[in-house]
Amino acid sequence: MSKNMLQLYRYKPLSAVTKPDKIRLLELLPGSGDKQIVCALIETALSDNPAYEALSYCWGKDTVQEPVIIKHPTGTDFSSSVGANLFAALRQFRDSESSIYLWVDALCINQSDEEERSNQVLLMRQIYEGAKKTRIWLGPEDENTWKAFSLMRKLVSAKSAQDAKKDTRFYYEMGVNGQSEYGLPYPLDPSFKAFSALLGREWFSRVWIIQEVAVSKRVALECGHWSISWDDFVSSIDYATTIIIPGIWANTTNCQRIFQLVAARASVSMKYEQSLLSLVSLYRNFNATDMRDKIYSLLGVAQESGMDALLIRPDYTTEASEVYRNFTISILQQSKVLDILSVPRVSNASGFNHLPSWVADWSVSDFAHSFRFMMHSKKYAFDFEASPGGCKSKPKFCEDKSVLVLEGHIVDEIEEAGEVHSHQAEGELTFLQRIGRIAGEQSVLNGWEKISKARSGGKYPRTEEDILAAFWQTLSAGQKPQGFHAANEEYEAWDRCVRTPSRFVPTAKWLKWTHSFLSLPVMVGTGIAMATSTKSTKEIMNFRSKMTVATQRRMIRTKEGLIGLAPEHARKGDFVFLFKGGMVPLVLRKVEKIKSRWTLIGDSYVHGIMHGEAFDGAKCTEIWIQ
Repeated sequence: MSKNMLQLYRYKPLSAVTKPDKIRLLELLPGSGDKQIVCALIETALSDNPAYEALSYCWGKDTVQEPVIIKHPTGTDFSSSVGANLFAALRQFRDSESSIYLWVDALCINQSDEEERSNQVLLMRQIYEGAKKTRIWLGPEDENTWKAFSLMRKLVSAKSAQDAKKDTRFYYEMGVNGQSEYGLPYPLDPSFKAFSALLGREWFSRVWIIQEVAVSKRVALECGHWSISWDDFVSSIDYATTIIIPGIWANTTNCQRIFQLVAARASVSMKYEQSLLSLVSLYRNFNATDMRDKIYSLLGVAQESGMDALLIRPDYTTEASEVYRNFTISILQQSKVLDILSVPRVSNASGFNHLPSWVADWSVSDFAHSFRFMMHSKKYAFDFEASPGGCKSKPKFCEDKSVLVLEGHIVDEIEEAGEVHSHQAEGELTFLQRIGRIAGEQSVLNGWEKISKARSGGKYPRTEEDILAAFWQTLSAGQKPQGFHAANEEYEAWDRCVRTPSRFVPTAKWLKWTHSFLSLPVMVGTGIAMATSTKSTKEIMNFRSKMTVATQRRMIRTKEGLIGLAPEHARKGDFVFLFKGGMVPLVLRKVEKIKSRWTLIGDSYVHGIMHGEAFDGAKCTEIWIQ
């Protein structure tokens, strides 16, 4: 029978009654070249320890579907289809003589059966943990792919050689002779651009890869017929970053994602379990085709991953907006704290405009930092306790769960708000554009100084310290891990650099040379530091790193004279609140024409009230947030 006449393959429900860990495996039958892809689906149980490899790949838009033949145990052939990227992977992976056994979600899960999809999501961690190897498929190779893989191997070799010699020089310090000694290409070598292009592939942006990479025993990265182990890939990335090789990170967002992947794998290895909220927040900038997967994809690596402990269960019959609402309600009810309300809000960003303001839209990325951000080590980045720890939240939900009712009180009204300290756009910028970015950033910070009256010589309300001290502590959200004196020295070193025009000369030269290595804040700091002492270099970079908390935020001043970092959408006339169960102040806005109703704008750092100084339980009343 012609392949065009074959009947469409119909899935038989998995018999999960006796064994709830039932899955299907794909037997990729022998073949070569352009011959039709033929396979079979085999039902098995994970508890039977089957031998297979798992595939991690990007579905893509799948506008082009390619045919595959699925053989039934009776010997009958049926037809199915897969996206072009998966089709290319299957063609590349199959052996000419023997079968290969794979787990591939598109074929091993009945994608039209929402109940099965929901159940299989709960097994995803076990599937990737149980695989002999996880094969990352970046897609078909292009004419420059070989250059990227060749460079990675050179970087791994150079790292080993440089480590053996205890040579700590940066790439730009080696000169031509040093670069040649370690087998490194010269600065304008096209392999750097090829490597950057490889790192910009869509696979690196998928949220599902967090779990797939984190829990797998062995991982290999493949593109066309080129392959490298995950460990060597990470080693090459680590080395390129350590010695500051220019031109690699044209896609700075994917740069951050790769380091997050490395951290996720390390966290699983060291058994650092994190809450689902922490994980969803950490990996918010990863993408998903199905927006429900922004949450579902991380269930398997959350500390609540046990079947009885799940805050939320996969349900593909529920709309994404309802998944987000239910997730928020579950967190609020079980945690008794308001950490989830610290998740940065993005207005008018998606099709979920009907969501209440207290429900975060996880479908969109955001570059602001939550002040309840938890690191991979399961420690909070900030130890704030704006309301005493004993004051637990008792949330109520009204009007068909569209209104959240909390107990809290107003601290003060915002009198002035500065410009937004914007996230720097990724990608390649011209030299003049980079200089313009520096000037723009400095203009924002100058405006913040004026709003806060930082150099007025006055005293700060509540703490009675110099306003300048309050200002620089606010820039870094109060981060002083080495104490006040060390933090003050870091600020002064940074301040001297950004205030001295001559410092921009070496910075400009550095920016022109690096072209597109890192995000602008890092480049500026690194470039400035090149003209300073080693001690000053470290201090400047430390303060710049701490200042990332100000990204996508505004400096505010309240009527009382309190200063802080508020969400980018905050404005004059908004109010700073403290709530029972809230570890940080929240900014709310009055709803026009509806008395006693509020909209949540986001969390904030307000200097002098972050450790319970302003909280008064006697003032708390019910606040209705819609």
